[in-house]
Amino acid sequence: MDWDDLHREAAALREERSGTASSLATNGAQLLHRALSEMYIGEPEPLREIAFTIAEARPEVVAIRNVGVSAYRTAREARSGDRMAAAARSVARLARLLGDTPASLAKRGQPLLPENATVVTMGRSESVRATIALAGNRIVETRDSTSASVDSRTDLDGADIVLLGCSAFLADGSMAADPGTLALVEAAANRDPVVPVHFFADTLKLAPWLPTRSNGQAPLELDIIPPEYVDHVITEDGIRRPLQLLQAAADLAEWWRMLETPEG
Repeated sequence: MDWDDLHREAAALREERSGTASSLATNGAQLLHRALSEMYIGEPEPLREIAFTIAEARPEVVAIRNVGVSAYRTAREARSGDRMAAAARSVARLARLLGDTPASLAKRGQPLLPENATVVTMGRSESVRATIALAGNRIVETRDSTSASVDSRTDLDGADIVLLGCSAFLADGSMAADPGTLALVEAAANRDPVVPVHFFADTLKLAPWLPTRSNGQAPLELDIIPPEYVDHVITEDGIRRPLQLLQAAADLAEWWRMLETPEG
C-alpha cells in the first residue's frame, strides 16, 4: 500500500452508505492495520497523517477516529522496541473488539428488558438487533419506528422500552444518532407513563465533540439527543447513566487535538 492506495480506500469508505457505524469503524480499523503493516512508518507523525486521513473519510463515525487515536497514542508512548508494531497490535485488538461489540452489548443489555416486552427501535443498529435476538420470546413485539410514524405516536402505544444505537456519545452527555431519533425520544418522554429510552454505545464511540470535515463541508446530519432523554447507556463495560461517562469522553480532547494537528 502507498499513499495513493490509502486515499483511494479512504474515499471508498467515505462513499459507503449501507453499513452501520460499527461496521464502518471495523472497516476503518482494518484499513489502518493494513497501512501499518504494508507502509514503511518509522515515526508517529506519518502514523498521525494516516490515521487522520482515514478518520476524515467518515468523521461522524467517531469510533474510526478513536481507533486512530489509540494507535497514535500507543506509538507515542511506547518506550522501547518497534513502536509501529505496538500500534498495529493496538489496532488489531480494537478491530476484534468492534467485531465482538454487538454480541457483547446484547448480553449487557438483557437486564433492562422486561418480560413480554414491546420494544420500539429505529435505524440499523447491530447491537439492538443482537439484543432483540438474544431476548427471544421475552419480547412479544418489535416496532421499527420511522420519523413519519412518530408524529402520530402510534409506534409508542403500549410500548415498554425504546432501544437505539448511536454514532457518538458526546462529552456533554448527549448522544448523536440518526435523523428522526430526537422526535422518537421526545415522544417517549411525553408518554404517560414515560417510556424508558436506552442507547447502545461502546466506549470507542465516546467523543469530546462531534467532528465535522476539515474541508469546510456542511455539518453532519445527525440528531443530538440531550442526556435528560437517555435513561441508560449500554457499553461493553456495563450499563451506565449518561453522567457516568462524561469524564471519559472529555479526557479524549487532548488526543483528538493531537491527531488533528501536525507536530511543530
